[in-house]
Amino acid sequence: MQRKSIIVISVIVLIASLMTVAFGCAGSSIDVRELASIHVSGANGYGTLELKTNRERTQAMVREKMDALKDGDEKGLKRAFMYEAALATLSYTAKTTTTLRNGDTVEIRASFDEALAKAAGIRFKNTSFVYTVRNLSEAARIHVEDSVKLTFKGYNGVGEAEVALSGEIQHFKDDFAFDFLSPSTKLSNGDTVILHVIPDNRALTSAGRIAAETTLNFTVEGLPEPKTVNPFENLVLMFNGVSDNGTISFDTTRLPADWVDQKTAAQPPLQFTAEPDDQLSNGDRVTVRCEIDETWFAENGVKLSPMTKTFEVVGLKDYPRNLDGIDLMPLFKTIEAEMEDDIALRLKQNYWNEDASAGEPLSVWNYEETHGVTRVYYGYHENDRSDNFVAILVKIKINGTCMSVTPYKSAVSPGQQEQATLYLMYVVENIMYDRSSVDDFRSFGLKGHSDAEHKAVGAFREDWVLSDDSVQMVEAKVPADVAWRDGKKSSR
Repeated sequence: MQRKSIIVISVIVLIASLMTVAFGCAGSSIDVRELASIHVSGANGYGTLELKTNRERTQAMVREKMDALKDGDEKGLKRAFMYEAALATLSYTAKTTTTLRNGDTVEIRASFDEALAKAAGIRFKNTSFVYTVRNLSEAARIHVEDSVKLTFKGYNGVGEAEVALSGEIQHFKDDFAFDFLSPSTKLSNGDTVILHVIPDNRALTSAGRIAAETTLNFTVEGLPEPKTVNPFENLVLMFNGVSDNGTISFDTTRLPADWVDQKTAAQPPLQFTAEPDDQLSNGDRVTVRCEIDETWFAENGVKLSPMTKTFEVVGLKDYPRNLDGIDLMPLFKTIEAEMEDDIALRLKQNYWNEDASAGEPLSVWNYEETHGVTRVYYGYHENDRSDNFVAILVKIKINGTCMSVTPYKSAVSPGQQEQATLYLMYVVENIMYDRSSVDDFRSFGLKGHSDAEHKAVGAFREDWVLSDDSVQMVEAKVPADVAWRDGKKSSR
């Protein structure tokens, strides 16, 4: 009886041992299908399979192993680490992953590190299996031609095309490319614009949509005509300087500021040039031309016309080259009183005899004199005819008797009689400087004297003409009312 009990107990222990071995072997056998993460997206016929290892599941299996270990089980801990390493080597591949349809079968294979798996006591099963594609919806077609239009902005001749989207293509616009196969700028009404629409169907089908690559033709229309503006209507020409040497400038303040003001660009959109622009005389013809930034004006809807215009030069100070036909009597009437006073002073200071003095007279004379104008010269600077003058040569004949002298200073004696001729050269400077009249001048005064006409004229020419090659001088006719004649006498 005792022997039977021992046998029964032994059988029970053997069975328990076999069951433990059996359960241990079952725990080391892993179906790779359960660790595969398979996801198919897209539409029927355009499906895409994504395949990877389910790392969350493998990490959970490792945690189960770790939780089952007893404290101090070094061998078990080492085996658990090897178990984790073996699972980390598991990966999947498929023969086909794109353009899938419902019902397609995809062969999937699993690979792993066999040495690590063996050392960890893992047996992977079903390492090759078939996956059947299901539940892909049909792709909805996007009709490109119904949802893509062009809008045109700008003006006729410089229009610009812009793509305008609507409907589903607007929602999926990032999955389309738009290429112009013809110019899309500088357009005119009636032009044809060709647009190539290229869909990214891989992205679209993942959202259940599909579209065909399409080429669309559009006719440009609706661009307004630019407004035609005469740029010379509000341009003011200013002629500056003296006739023969005048210049031109432009007053653009009446034009729109953004046309003529220089801002960020190197030059303003509108500038004016003139040909010629210097050495102008009254009556000359000047052609003014517009220099424009055509693109800027076109983009702002403006067309300038005309681009050139011819103007007559007017308003320059006009100084004569000679005094022919000009009445000089207004000038002589203006200077008459001052000239008479100056002549009297020169005679009193004895300019006509050897007792001449720059200070108080050294001798006093009783004399008769006759004076008048013998020559008139008109001179001007060739480069600036406003820099001009009138030179007046006055001839004086004197017959005098000395009445008294300053002792020890005078060179004559009382009772001495003298007859002499004196020439005084007066100059009127800058005639017509403020208005076109010979009696308008800046200054008048004596510039030289001599006892001989040729000496007086020669000295004047040397100082005023020969010293500057650009000074021209011509002789003018002496007015009869002031001309020298013997019959006129006056006592001093």
